[in-house]
Amino acid sequence: MAQGTYSREEVFYLPYEHNGNFLEKKIVIAGETMNRNTNTPDRVVDIGGLLKSTLSQYPDHNRLLYLEYGISCDVNPDVTNPLQPAGSVKLANIILVIPRDSAIPTLVQYMRKKVPIDKISIKDIGWSGGDQTEIRSEHVFGKNYIIDWRPGFFTDLFVIRSEEWLLKVGDYDQSDATPTGSNEDKFNVRTGDDSVTIAAS
Repeated sequence: MAQGTYSREEVFYLPYEHNGNFLEKKIVIAGETMNRNTNTPDRVVDIGGLLKSTLSQYPDHNRLLYLEYGISCDVNPDVTNPLQPAGSVKLANIILVIPRDSAIPTLVQYMRKKVPIDKISIKDIGWSGGDQTEIRSEHVFGKNYIIDWRPGFFTDLFVIRSEEWLLKVGDYDQSDATPTGSNEDKFNVRTGDDSVTIAAS
C-alpha cells in the first residue's frame, strides 16, 4: 500500500480483570502509525515463520504496530515487609497488533485447536552506519498459545500466553554504529529457572 493509504484509526476493546473488577482496555492504532511503519518499520515480528512481508532483510516478519507485555514479581502489599524470595515471577500475556496478513486464518485455527507456536521473535531494528538495518534488541517467546483474537479492518490484535521468555539487547559504537557486544536475560515461566529452548537471532 502506498504511503498515506491508512486514513482512519483502528480501535480495539480488550476486557481484563484487575483486583476483582472487570475492566476494558482501549487500544488505538492511529492511521499515522500505520503509515509511518509502511516502508521502514521500527519493530517487526515473526510468529512461527508464518508471516510474510516485502521487507528484504526480514521476509518472514511483518510490521508490528503495537506491543505490550511485562514481567512482574509477587510482593507483600505491606511496604514495611521485605521482599520475599519465594514470590513468583510472572510473565504477562503478550498483546500485539499486526497489519492484516494472509497467515491470520492459520493463526486463528491454531487458537481454536490449541496448537502451540514454538517461537515468536520481535525485533527492534534501526539503521546502522551502512545501508542495512541492525537488530538493536530482540524479544523472544517460546511455547506460545494464542488465547484471543480481535479483527480490525486493516489490522489484527492477538493475545498470546507464553511459557518462555528471552531478551537480548545489543551494544553499538556511537561513532560508526558497529556492533560491540550484547547482553541477555531469559527464564522459564513454569519452572522459574533460566532453562529455555529458545535463542535470539
